Amino acid sequence: MTGPIEEPTPEAPAAPALQRLKFLMRSGNAFMVDGVVDWDIEGDRAGRITSLQLEQSKDPRYARVVVETIDLAQIEAVVLLPKDSGRADRS
Repeated sequence: MTGPIEEPTPEAPAAPALQRLKFLMRSGNAFMVDGVVDWDIEGDRAGRITSLQLEQSKDPRYARVVVETIDLAQIEAVVLLPKDSGRADRS
């Protein structure tokens, strides 16, 4: 007895792991961005940030951060925080 041939069903792509970044500013201030899907920082040989690209999740559970303009020279450091730093897992 033969039955219908079952076609393999493509699995949904896994959701990207969301990250949390903390930006430390030269002024001593800091801010965090939750729900970061992807990010990229480029710099020059002197260690100055020349380009910053950041993609946030479109998931409504995460607040969106909108920065119209920022002086990249004022960013002292960007820290990738551990997943469990200060907030419960939202998955």
